[in-house]
Amino acid sequence: MKHWTATKVGGLNALNLAKLPQLDATQLAPDTALLRHFSAIISFTDAKIVEGSYFRSYPAPITPGYSFIGVVEALGPESKNPYPRGCPPLQKGDLVACMNSIGGWATHSIQPTKNPLKSIVKVPFPISRFPSNAAEDNTSSINLAQLTSLILNTTTAKQMLNKISVPMNSGDFVLVHSIAGGVGTALMELIHLEYPGVKVIGTCSAAKMDFVKQRGGLPIDYRAEKFEEGVARILKEQNSSATGVRVAFDGVGGDNLGRSYACLACNVPSELLGYGDTGGGGLVGPLAGQLIKNLNVFSNKKTSFFGVILEKEKKPEVFAKDLITLVGYLDQGKIDPFVEAVVDVDHIDKALEYVKQGKSKGNIVAIIDQEIAANFKHTLRYEFQ
Repeated sequence: MKHWTATKVGGLNALNLAKLPQLDATQLAPDTALLRHFSAIISFTDAKIVEGSYFRSYPAPITPGYSFIGVVEALGPESKNPYPRGCPPLQKGDLVACMNSIGGWATHSIQPTKNPLKSIVKVPFPISRFPSNAAEDNTSSINLAQLTSLILNTTTAKQMLNKISVPMNSGDFVLVHSIAGGVGTALMELIHLEYPGVKVIGTCSAAKMDFVKQRGGLPIDYRAEKFEEGVARILKEQNSSATGVRVAFDGVGGDNLGRSYACLACNVPSELLGYGDTGGGGLVGPLAGQLIKNLNVFSNKKTSFFGVILEKEKKPEVFAKDLITLVGYLDQGKIDPFVEAVVDVDHIDKALEYVKQGKSKGNIVAIIDQEIAANFKHTLRYEFQ
């Protein structure tokens, strides 16, 4: 058993791979489960948590890892309290998905089960659906790395689309910042799936523009031109009569919010949705300024905010439902989440630095379990530049 631990908050150099104290399956407390971790996401948010710049602070030492896929290895004594309606009790061998902000980069963990939806979501197919060898062409298998990417990034995108209160119709345009990232690529894919005919404009670096075009997006190199000007240029190039975008998704925050707001269409209902730290970091500065604009009853523009972990804590059953919907999309081939790299547990720190530098595209996933990592030996990545 081992885990990555940050001995202090403030920098990635504090990360260390250490031996995890032995977790005894025979000594579990009531209402707990021992989980064996299969895989975990490596995200920009993980870097913020380790550096102490996330909107929530976690005292060191911490085990990072925002979300993970695992299996129930053992259960503690059952509580006398019934499980929530519609939530079947967990069983040994159940495949599960967890998103608890921290704790994913470990081979094992103990999770509470009294209200399992708050920490654990059962994934509705057996472990046998995973290929025994990653190189095999098995049409009945599920890609573990893609499944892992759904928990944080794709569910964030799905729930933001559910939150939008203005219509998105064929011929409309939306703006997505950091469109080449995990949430950005998920938004682009889900918009194309669920809102046919809506076109997605997105900001990215020059090195990622071809990648965005290949996935059906309309990229703006935010370093080469102001994105407001880029939006106007693209609308003109597309021969659109729109006065702006119908929706803008902004996870950058700060002064960027006002600039995104300026890109909204003014003659039809339009919406700016701030998310990530922008959606959970408190109503100060630019956030407050954007909310005040909502008081203008004569404006077609509105602003809202979204934080996936806050939403999950408030409505865990909705999070579970949306995640299961996405698992179905993946199983049916309706979505194809982009995973740039898969790493083993020993190289998480290198991958995290790569993500922090803004070089990654789509998702980076760590295979935590040693046996499963052996099946990925031909595709594991060890170096990042």
